[in-house]
Amino acid sequence: MVPRACQAVRDAIGEDRDFALDFHGRCSPSAAVLIEQSLRETLPLWIEEPVAPENTAGRQHCAASFALPIAADERWFTRWDFATPLERGAVHIVQPDCSNAGGISEMARIAALAEIYGAAFAPHNPNGPVQGMASLHLAAALPGFTLLEHRFDLEDAFAEFADIPPRSDGRGRHAVPERPGLGIEIDDARLPIEPARHARLESFRVDGSITDW
Repeated sequence: MVPRACQAVRDAIGEDRDFALDFHGRCSPSAAVLIEQSLRETLPLWIEEPVAPENTAGRQHCAASFALPIAADERWFTRWDFATPLERGAVHIVQPDCSNAGGISEMARIAALAEIYGAAFAPHNPNGPVQGMASLHLAAALPGFTLLEHRFDLEDAFAEFADIPPRSDGRGRHAVPERPGLGIEIDDARLPIEPARHARLESFRVDGSITDW
């Protein structure tokens, strides 16, 4: 099923556009290897989190068998989390999250560490345009940057209380804001009383048991 889906995406977007895959740490190392081998000819940019974030040995097994690059990890929080996988060649694109990984300064340190090992930098961002603007500044400043993640579906929600410059020129490019700080203005008076009303919570199964989204 996964190879057919990847081939359908490739057929739809053609050879001059890219897509990537996120396994979200759901696979065993052997399953991840079998899936990668079955779809590698569709040439996705990378496979994100082929195994659980704490499974460095499993990620090494994947790296030894994959033809495609491995991206990780939105769930590592400091440069020390990234150090061992980078040293062992178990990750090729680092994806720290600015909201989780110690902020802008620690993100810059992680990117610098990745550069030492020839790994690219692609900031993770599931949280909307405010975090996206912080990641944008990092992308502009760091030489290892490759791709910036952004949730366009949250643009309207944030527009209620934040003055954020347009994100894209329609072709996936963005100018760095010239205003101070992140280049955005937050109207504190308009902040929602319950910010979670814009969030989509996916922490529970239908039967009520806890799961990972």
